Amino acid sequence: MRRRRLLNSSSPFPPRPRSKTLLARALATEAGVAFATVPGPTLSAQRFAGVSSAFVTELFANATAMAPCIVYIDEIDSLGAARTSGGGDVSRDKADGLNSLLVAMDGFDTLGGAHARGGVNCTDARNASAPTAVVVLASTNRADLLDAALLRPGRFDRRLTLRLPGSSAREKILAVRAATRVLDARARATLTEIAARTAGLSGAQLEAVVNEAAIYAASRDAHAVERSDLLAALDKVTIGLKLATPLSPAARELAAVHEAGHALVALAAERWLQSGGRALDVPSSRVSEVTIAPRAGAGGVSGGHTAFCADDAKLDAGVRTARELVCEVCVAMGGRAAEELRAGKEGVTTGAQADLEGAAQLAAAIVGRLGMSPLGPVRARADGGWSTRGDGGGGGAAEEAEAERLMRQAVRAARAVLRANARLHAQIVAELLRCESLSRSDLDHLVALPPGRLLRGSGAFATLSRETVGTPRRLFGFGRDG
Repeated sequence: MRRRRLLNSSSPFPPRPRSKTLLARALATEAGVAFATVPGPTLSAQRFAGVSSAFVTELFANATAMAPCIVYIDEIDSLGAARTSGGGDVSRDKADGLNSLLVAMDGFDTLGGAHARGGVNCTDARNASAPTAVVVLASTNRADLLDAALLRPGRFDRRLTLRLPGSSAREKILAVRAATRVLDARARATLTEIAARTAGLSGAQLEAVVNEAAIYAASRDAHAVERSDLLAALDKVTIGLKLATPLSPAARELAAVHEAGHALVALAAERWLQSGGRALDVPSSRVSEVTIAPRAGAGGVSGGHTAFCADDAKLDAGVRTARELVCEVCVAMGGRAAEELRAGKEGVTTGAQADLEGAAQLAAAIVGRLGMSPLGPVRARADGGWSTRGDGGGGGAAEEAEAERLMRQAVRAARAVLRANARLHAQIVAELLRCESLSRSDLDHLVALPPGRLLRGSGAFATLSRETVGTPRRLFGFGRDG
């Protein structure tokens, strides 16, 4: 139990981790009231029958005794998942725990005295001399799993969707985290640059950047964190830990060819999308750095990486066009296309495995869930698989074939761009072999074209967009509206 701040009962529903627990602690701190926190799995994952229900009852009894008090339940989906029939003793015990939680928040005086009713102060009308307030906060990443009874008025009826911080918010978060560290003047000026490059990162990830920078400085016995420490920490958090073991010369050259392919196709796609003058076609992300330094990240050891900086406005809007998405598939295939042009189809390597998987998932979404292919709107299961058409035909095969066609067209477009800019690609490869990493300014210097000018071969993107999101075709004996 700790002293924290008071807020009306609510349940934040972010789609991915966004510092929910940190926010709940900050809210309770400002309120200056007792704060009781318990993980949802603790309330549900019990070995003996009846323990979950008793745990919930005891939690609210203690909170009532400490009132005014905030009760915070983290990952409530583990306790509050929708109830189903059957499932054995474990499911029944979890259902009993959920029922106890619902009773504790239903507004009736079952715990002795006033207690929580969805954030509303409830007092026994016969003894209203000492009103008691217990406010319940909960958080989850899977609001779709919650039981409907939890979300009814009087319970968790106030919902907050936490968005990732914008550029100004990220700069303030970095400043707060850096206030306890010693940074030199250049490092403090770099915080603004890092805030601009970290769209899509949560507050916890930004804190990790500052902490890693301090560790880098301490490892050098430095008295202050420098700009290089912050940039190295940013790469570690977003890309992965840089490995001390260098690549062999052959592997290093292959990584340079591969990553230069991604970067060059991405630069060409950015200029092509911006040339159309359509506001929605602004790329969601731009190339920020290319490196061939081996790193160990969540996906394993990689021989290189092309980093992209997301656009805050596009992230907030959440709207992307078909042209942008097919270009993203093309960028993902840029590394494989570069390998093919350098060593032939027989000389390609497994380095493009993650690229192929990501491109295949995006192509399937374009064709299925988003209905952006010539097939028009089609049905696709939520798990990413294809459903059959109502006419009894093998509709799934048509959608899979369309996604495969999009992938082949994307590789063809990437090869066209790389062939047309073979000299520029060779220059990027040479610079990567010399410097190991290239920033966005380095890439723009190599391109040496004024803003608005297209790279050679950019017409391949127009062809790709036209052929993959073009005129609808007749399938299974009936037409489709485009």
